[in-house]
Amino acid sequence: MASTENIISLRFGLQEGSSADLDAILDATKQWSRSVKLAARFIDPDAKVYITFEGADEGSRIINTIIKYVESPLKKLDEETSEVKRTRGIFLGLCIFLVGQVSGFALEEYFDDDEISQRLSEDRELYERCIDHFSNEPEFKETGRVLFSKLLGDPNITSIGVSEGPTSPPIVRVPSKEFAGRSGTFFPPDMEERIRKEVMTVRLFKPALINDRRSWEFWNDENEKFRAVMRDDAFLAALENGEVHENIQTDIEMTLEVEISEIFVDGEWILKKRGKRKGMSVSRVISPDYGRSVLPPERIGNVIS
Repeated sequence: MASTENIISLRFGLQEGSSADLDAILDATKQWSRSVKLAARFIDPDAKVYITFEGADEGSRIINTIIKYVESPLKKLDEETSEVKRTRGIFLGLCIFLVGQVSGFALEEYFDDDEISQRLSEDRELYERCIDHFSNEPEFKETGRVLFSKLLGDPNITSIGVSEGPTSPPIVRVPSKEFAGRSGTFFPPDMEERIRKEVMTVRLFKPALINDRRSWEFWNDENEKFRAVMRDDAFLAALENGEVHENIQTDIEMTLEVEISEIFVDGEWILKKRGKRKGMSVSRVISPDYGRSVLPPERIGNVIS
C-alpha cells in the first residue's frame, strides 16, 4: 500500500497570560481525531488512517500530529498527482470545521488563502461530496457537537483552528463566540433522556458464555474497553445450542447493534448508569452469523435511530 503523511497542527487560542484546561484540550483533540477517521472512511472505505502525537508547543497551545493516510491497494495512485495526495491529509484535518459551514462550489470561497483554495480545488468534487454527506450524517455531526461543547467549559480558550505544521498560520480558525452555536447549546433537546442504536464493529474481550443476559466486555475501534449487557436472546440460544458459525473467544471481531442509554447533562449527552453498569446493551448480534440476515456494510458505524 502507498501512503502519504501530513504534519497537521491543532491550534488553540488562549486568553493572554492564561492556560487551558488540559481535559478540555484532550477531549477536543480526541473528537477531532475521530472526525479525521470518519472522513477518511468516506473518501476511501478501504484506506487506513493513523494519527500520531508529535508533541505540543507554547504550553499546549498547539497540538502537533502526523496524519498518515494509507490508500487502498486497489486504488490507482498513479492517476493522482502528488499534490492531490498531499492535500488529502489537510482536508481530513479541516473537515470537522467545514461541515455545516460550506457546501457545493462554495468550498474554495471559504478560505482567505488563495493558495489553500487552489490546492484543495484539485480534488474539489470529492471534498464537496464529503462535506455534503456529513452535513446530514448523525455520527459526524455528534462528533463536532461534542468537540465544541468540551471547549465551552474553558473560558480561557478563545479559538480552535488547524494549520499545516506548527509554524504556518491557521487554515481555518473558529472563534469562541461560535462554540455555543456549533455545540448546539442554543438548541437543547426536548428530552432529558434518550436511547439510540448504533451498529459497531468491535473485538471481543470477555464473553459470558451462558444463556442469560449478562455483561460482555469488548474493545471498540479506538481500543477502549466497554461493557454491554447481551440482550440478543436468539444469539444466546444459538450459542448454547452450538449454532453460532464461529468459535466465540477473546479477540474475535464482532458486529453488534448496540443500544445506548444517555442523559443530557451540562449541554451534552452522557452515558446513563444503571447501578454499577453504564447504559449499553447488545440488542442484536449481526456477526458472527448464526443463520440470520445481516446489515449491508454501509450501515456499519452509523447511528440508525
